[in-house]
Amino acid sequence: MVIFTCIFVLLTVAITGTSTFFLTYSLLSNEWEFISYKTSGVEEVARTHNHSLRWMEDGQLGRLEIPDDNPPPPVKDRYPPKGTVVYLVPAYGGVNSLCPNISDRTRAKIKEDGYNLETCISYLSNEKIISRDAWLDRMRNLAMSCAMVCLILIGFSAPLGILGLLKQQISTIMVTGVMYILAGVFGVFNLAFMHFKRVKPDGFYTSTILDKNLPEDYMKQRIFTVGWPPAAEWAGLILCLIGSLFWLLLAKIYSKELSRSSRKSTMESFMAPARQDIQGSRFYTSTILDKNLPEDYMKQRIFTVGWPPVAECSALILRLIGSLFWLAKIYSTILDKNLPEDYMVPWAAPPAAAWAGLILCLIGSLLWLLLSKRYTAKKFREVDGTQSWLLPPQMYKVPGSYSYCSGN
Repeated sequence: MVIFTCIFVLLTVAITGTSTFFLTYSLLSNEWEFISYKTSGVEEVARTHNHSLRWMEDGQLGRLEIPDDNPPPPVKDRYPPKGTVVYLVPAYGGVNSLCPNISDRTRAKIKEDGYNLETCISYLSNEKIISRDAWLDRMRNLAMSCAMVCLILIGFSAPLGILGLLKQQISTIMVTGVMYILAGVFGVFNLAFMHFKRVKPDGFYTSTILDKNLPEDYMKQRIFTVGWPPAAEWAGLILCLIGSLFWLLLAKIYSKELSRSSRKSTMESFMAPARQDIQGSRFYTSTILDKNLPEDYMKQRIFTVGWPPVAECSALILRLIGSLFWLAKIYSTILDKNLPEDYMVPWAAPPAAAWAGLILCLIGSLLWLLLSKRYTAKKFREVDGTQSWLLPPQMYKVPGSYSYCSGN
């Protein structure tokens, strides 16, 4: 059994380590999408609008000269007006930033025309972000938030799992499994938001300085190519789900091992009012009621769960719903302040949602406090027709202690 446990531990660590590497590397990568331009389409638009087009970087970078609508009258010894200079810049980007895909020599050349593209453009920057599409801004912000939460959960799960393995803490191991499940959920949300930000017909915007002064007809000629990070994140999410199941099974294995070494040790359960070890030692109470009582009689005990766990779950659900209402209102308020007036969020939560969320949180908290004592009924079966000396108790579980009283 010890060899099996060691192999299972190594397998769990290997799976979760691989999933952590895939998720972290894909979420921090800047190769989620590659932006290029359809050469024939750009040339056709330039001919239609009488714009001057010159290709650079082996046909990857385009330089446009757009004449002014009302040019000034010609003056002697003065060069004719050049109009507005716009660049069709190829780029590659990830969850948090967008990087121009040009050489350093070209960067220095286009800087003379007022395009400062020396570094990657962070979506959190206020200087190089031009909000032109509310849907894109919303999906991008949600994707960044989910990626950040996923990375935080992964970062805390790894040391927590190692600590649980070293200290053989069953509750810590189970929490590690649950945290990996949550990391996988937020990873799926990140993939969904990254996909849906380009599904609209006007999904050709970048909402950065790459769109500055660029007519929409040229933006429609952009080609968006998906890179390798989405596939790597899918692999990481699958391994993350498998690893979380392995962590939960590992907690079960440790529980069984501990129950064999010390059957009468009291174990704290995770989200359950009954005993944690379901296999062999759930009939113990670890109190004076077990004194001098043969184990065969203890095995005839029946543990019946009462109503408080259901009520506790209801209180928890109320608190979660209230928190979601409250967070929705806060998020919509922040987003409204950061977007232009023409791009207000149409689905912004009304003020009543914040009050409803606060009330639900208070109700859930009060219900939780009122149910701080959890009730579990115990009964005894008759053994060989004798039960006169067995005391049928009722158990009231208070956080951190157990107390017993006689029942009728």
